[in-house]
Amino acid sequence: MNKNEYLKELKEIFKINHVDPKETEQIIADYEELFNEGLDQGLTDEEVVIKLGEPKEVFKSLKQDLSFKIKHQSKTTGLMVFITLILFFTLGYGFNLWDYNWLSFFLIPITAIVTNVKDKNKYPALSVFLSFIIFFIFGARFGLWHPLWLIFFTIPITAIVVHVEKKQAIIALMPFLSIIIYILVSYFYPVFYKTGWTLFFLTPIVASFTKPFTNTKVWLGIILILSVMIYIGLSIKFGNWRWPLFVFLLPFFYGLLTKMVNVKFPIKYLLKHPILFALFIAIIASYLIVSIVYQGWSWTWTILLLIPMLFIYLEEKFKNIVSYMPFVSVILFFLFGKFIEDGFNWSWMFFFLIPMTAIITDGPKKKVKEPSDSASE
Repeated sequence: MNKNEYLKELKEIFKINHVDPKETEQIIADYEELFNEGLDQGLTDEEVVIKLGEPKEVFKSLKQDLSFKIKHQSKTTGLMVFITLILFFTLGYGFNLWDYNWLSFFLIPITAIVTNVKDKNKYPALSVFLSFIIFFIFGARFGLWHPLWLIFFTIPITAIVVHVEKKQAIIALMPFLSIIIYILVSYFYPVFYKTGWTLFFLTPIVASFTKPFTNTKVWLGIILILSVMIYIGLSIKFGNWRWPLFVFLLPFFYGLLTKMVNVKFPIKYLLKHPILFALFIAIIASYLIVSIVYQGWSWTWTILLLIPMLFIYLEEKFKNIVSYMPFVSVILFFLFGKFIEDGFNWSWMFFFLIPMTAIITDGPKKKVKEPSDSASE
């Protein structure tokens, strides 16, 4: 991060948090001067950034002393409160839609987002409310709680499309698209639960064919595609999905020989920690045993969600609890919906654990030094 990028990001953070514009300009000028002083001392841009602190840290350290400009709500948002009340009682008394009319109150935050949030940032925010409205209406009206809960994947999908670079966005979207296709097809054709998990190979296959192209990456992608086709063909022909799994040793060993498969994460780490490695093996074994014993392929896939949670633990322990909550929410949502009568009618509320956890755990975890002190070191 060079000086211009640093000052631009700092200014943007102050603007987003509605800091008084005049005060913002003064602080930007001060930090530009501090940055120049660091460069004059022979420091690199990165070293100056370390001394001054990241823009987010600077804002947190100065937050208590800043003046904020009150952002007035638009007239449209204010009027929407009364329009919503009128709509609520009209739908209730006029059309007896008491089961659904409370959804009209979502028009208030939706209007606030449309009128106050700038650029593309409004779309991920809107997707939260629109997903819930669609989920509840079609779920309550037609009983499609499952598989309609997949509509909530539009939230991360929208965020990826809006914020992630195009080439990387395609790869990032593949896990969600794979889950959606797997669940939908399996819903209509339950036998697909046994072999359809091969869709998750779409992520490495797509990654193999993204630029920059190399012969090794392309061949790995081709071998993966052929392995999936052979596996599905053998499973259907012999009516056994277990022993055809050995076909996937072909792309695995090809990856090892070409060094495309890097086992330093997480395998090497797991091998150094026997307990974690045992947990990894236990998760895989549990999935297979429970699936075979109870023939529960329609729900045992939730056990596999413990694997990414284990990897999150390896990476950051419990520093960011929110990272675990999407997986926890999906597990609770699906299992309660599956095994409790009419559970899908209310188990969607487990998804509220994600924003609730974010709110509870939000806030600085450590005291940040004042920028002036850092700059003078």
